[in-house]
Amino acid sequence: ETFAAVPVAALHTRFGHVLLLRLAVLPVAVLVAGSGNSRGRLAVATMLGVVAVALEARLGHVAASGAPLLVASLSLHLLAASVWLGGLIPLWLALAGEHPGVTARRFSLVAVIAVATLAATALQQAAALIGGLPGMVGTEYGHTASVKLFLLLFLVSLAVVNRFVLTPALDAAAGAMRR
Repeated sequence: ETFAAVPVAALHTRFGHVLLLRLAVLPVAVLVAGSGNSRGRLAVATMLGVVAVALEARLGHVAASGAPLLVASLSLHLLAASVWLGGLIPLWLALAGEHPGVTARRFSLVAVIAVATLAATALQQAAALIGGLPGMVGTEYGHTASVKLFLLLFLVSLAVVNRFVLTPALDAAAGAMRR
């Protein structure tokens, strides 16, 4: 019975239509990117990737709320997370290059913008979904948001150490790359 419901959900619901569109956009982005040698093709593939990520916001409970501001906020949140997390492996690979300090500083700027966007959109969503301090301390969702807030503060403190202690050391000492 579950498998029989899949075509019905995919073809006859808004959720299904958005999911199918997203699933169609992703392989098209890969095909457009090709070998990655053309900046123009990469730019188009990147925009298709942005569309696919933004469509994700139309698949969850925020989309069901019918609040366009929440959907836009979640789209920005997901895009910022994609930029930040998606940049970590290329950053790691690029740090093996000639100027790891310059590379780390450039990524640091991108990361600061991404994390600031994550924090701002999370705050907006929390305010809309939790409903202030009573919801923060009196609901399971609020408790989960509190844990996420403490994790964010921990990660930001690691980022500060990385940016102001470890990154400057990349240019100064040969063993800094291991740290």
